[in-house]
Amino acid sequence: MRPLCLLLLLAVLACHSANKKKLPYDSSNVVPGGKDSLSAAAPQDVDSLEAQIHAPDTLFEDGSRPTSWARAGFNDPVGFKRFLLTFRGWVQKDQVDSISDHIRYPLRAAGSPGWFRERYPHLFTHTLKAVILRQRLDRIFRNGQGAMLGTGEIWFVESHGRYWVSAIN
Repeated sequence: MRPLCLLLLLAVLACHSANKKKLPYDSSNVVPGGKDSLSAAAPQDVDSLEAQIHAPDTLFEDGSRPTSWARAGFNDPVGFKRFLLTFRGWVQKDQVDSISDHIRYPLRAAGSPGWFRERYPHLFTHTLKAVILRQRLDRIFRNGQGAMLGTGEIWFVESHGRYWVSAIN
């Protein structure tokens, strides 16, 4: 019951935020999945996620300064962070088709959607899933190649208003 309440609260907050500012990413065709879209190893509540989405992210705790979102090729950082919540749900539920639809082919590790689906268990290992599920939304590294999660295990780019996985290492 609790995961359903959190999902409903997230939906209400998303609608409330959408009324303030229309998001360019069309989230009408995706639904955040899996409990509260977070790993049990990374307990965070909706308020924490909203805080991370809107927190300044130009200076990290270690003193490093990431490239601007614009220089990394992202027009809407908030939209990308909201997409990552959806992507987390797909990963948590192993929704291979949804993930596959956001892979920029050819990927070094997967040359086609069919091959990606076959190789999914080998690509999206427990370690990669943990990186995706634990990534703080206000500490996403980016540079001219895009945005990376963890220490470069997975990279994303934006193209034509959509977000794509551009590399899996």
